[in-house]
Amino acid sequence: MSETVKASGISTVATNVEVLTAQSPRILSDTMVALQLEAAKFPGFRTSEIVVTAREAGSNWRLVQRFASEDDASRWRISDVRKSLVDELAATEKGSLFRITDEMSQNIKANVATAIVTALKPGKEKEFLAWEAKVQSEQAQFPGFAGSSIEPPAQGHNGLWASVLRFDTPDHMEAWFKSKERNELLGELDAIVKSTRISKVPTSFPGWFPHDELTGDEPQKWKTAALVLLGLFPVIMLEMIFLVPFINDFHTPVRSFITMIGSVAATTYLTMPIFIKLFRWWLLPGRNATMQTEATGLCLVSVLFALEIAIFWPFIK
Repeated sequence: MSETVKASGISTVATNVEVLTAQSPRILSDTMVALQLEAAKFPGFRTSEIVVTAREAGSNWRLVQRFASEDDASRWRISDVRKSLVDELAATEKGSLFRITDEMSQNIKANVATAIVTALKPGKEKEFLAWEAKVQSEQAQFPGFAGSSIEPPAQGHNGLWASVLRFDTPDHMEAWFKSKERNELLGELDAIVKSTRISKVPTSFPGWFPHDELTGDEPQKWKTAALVLLGLFPVIMLEMIFLVPFINDFHTPVRSFITMIGSVAATTYLTMPIFIKLFRWWLLPGRNATMQTEATGLCLVSVLFALEIAIFWPFIK
């Protein structure tokens, strides 16, 4: 085991397995996937990637896992669950066919990828490929660029092109997506494509808020927080009026748990879908956003806050 590199910022744990046989045993892939999923439960987890490299006799398996800090990475690296999985792999009857090492550093390179699916307008393949050549050349100039691929439409999916973009860190990927250069190139797509879908996990409230499928942009955090509060406040007020009086004799943790179930369920399935639909133009204004759009959205949200308070004012003392 190599020594930890002392530094701040994103820190990476890499688990390397050299396979000394032509065929990789099933226990190896099962363990690598288990390590991926268990690490995702730890505080500070950011991304992970399994890379398999074939050799003349055998293969190399490399699991790279990023965490928000060195402390987060250290906790995962020395955790009982990780040690148990690695020890179990080494102790199997196939264990003699592996050579397992690990390392922790801020300099370990592993790609983060974004998948992009583009639906073209009929007869626009030539224009799209010309545009793709420009965007590929431009993104290759950005720090951390680690490669890209593009696939033509599969049989039965005319006009549907797929591509994968790779950078070495999430921050470098985000810098490209938010760059002026990319934004200018996106302006040329309006006459070429019908839609673009970008596979990203965009917001602090995954599952609630959408992201811009053309630009990959996510809603600003203060906007998502404002809409969550806008949707949560009336739910809590209604619970205080109609629910709490009936469970007031319950023990405080039980009473709180019951009200939280109601709050989360109503917010997730009722209020947030409504507000997201009504305010999508403000959450994701796109490339043509103006100060007037921002101001209008903020004013409307403020008015709704005031209206909610006014409605419930007579009922709660």
